[in-house]
Amino acid sequence: MIEDFFMDRFAPDRQLQAAPLTGDRLVDFRDGKPSADVLFESDGWSNGDVFNVVWKSHNVIYENETMRLGITEEKATALLGEEEVEFNYTAGEARTTNYYHYGDYEVCMKPSANPGTASTFFVCTGPYDLKGDVPNPHDEIDIEFLGNDTTHVQFNFFVNGKGGNEFLYDLGFDASKELHRYGFRWEPNAITWFVDGEPVYRVTTDDVEEGRNLRHVDVLPSTAGRILTNYWCGNERAYGWMGQYKGEVKDNGTVYQWIKTSAEGA
Repeated sequence: MIEDFFMDRFAPDRQLQAAPLTGDRLVDFRDGKPSADVLFESDGWSNGDVFNVVWKSHNVIYENETMRLGITEEKATALLGEEEVEFNYTAGEARTTNYYHYGDYEVCMKPSANPGTASTFFVCTGPYDLKGDVPNPHDEIDIEFLGNDTTHVQFNFFVNGKGGNEFLYDLGFDASKELHRYGFRWEPNAITWFVDGEPVYRVTTDDVEEGRNLRHVDVLPSTAGRILTNYWCGNERAYGWMGQYKGEVKDNGTVYQWIKTSAEGA
């Protein structure tokens, strides 16, 4: 939309004020592989859509005091609806056993710089999660790195399956070179994203004087979800967004050192 183009290109940044992110270390990979009661590896299914992978646990590797997620060129099948679909790649994903709601979330990570890939940290739930017999809505809050340009990070959120809220932030450094801290504060009326402890972007349902990094929105995610990390390559439908994946070109995958949150798991 014209308004979004104007906001992205010409609106001034607003001075964002926020208390530092808080929370305890949920997992610290310097201590080795975490308990499955806290974090487990996805295995045997696929997201479909633009994802060109099946999640396989052997792509989640605990080494050098980190968790590393990789992509392997190998054929694998997964059930999408009622159809068994074959994919050419498998990839790594780890997710929390518990669900988490409002609070602070932060990760120390280093994304992959391989074109055609995404390295992520997010909170998500969807119709595959049931509250009693009632499916959850698709609510999600994202931090995403695209391998074709790791000098930027993308923030996004979904409410009941509706996304389209992407914001691309210029880091001023190449995130794939070393570990940095990325996080967000999820509140009923706002989401504020942080880089290395500094607030850099906020969306809020409050009335505010908008800027390029401060926006008013009508609705925000409100359903508790799992904390997820994943690394994946996209199919041809994603090439315009993330580039084309051409295999393991000196690809060390995505590296995570720790995850913390102030939210209570349930």
